[in-house]
Amino acid sequence: MDETLNTLELDMTVAVTLATLKFLNYCLYTLIVPFMPLILKQYGVSTVWVGYIFAAYPISTIMCTPLIALGSNTMGRKRSLLFGSIAQWNGCMLFLLLKYIHN
Repeated sequence: MDETLNTLELDMTVAVTLATLKFLNYCLYTLIVPFMPLILKQYGVSTVWVGYIFAAYPISTIMCTPLIALGSNTMGRKRSLLFGSIAQWNGCMLFLLLKYIHN
């Protein structure tokens, strides 16, 4: 009984941590995305490239969803959620670092 309780506490800790990461990720994304075209325009990025940047997310989602589904079947739900959260967080951080990229 005590071991089951410890496992449940660990599962809840992982779930709360993942939910917090996802919440922070979506907050950052929501705060940054509306201003990105203006910021990119100041750096001389053409509107076509801004379109490419914003189209990358849905295109990669469409292309990677079947692969992620296969991976989640072999890795398990927890690991695949953790991997997805880390990958999305890294993508958001790279999105933030766009201002440091020079032509």
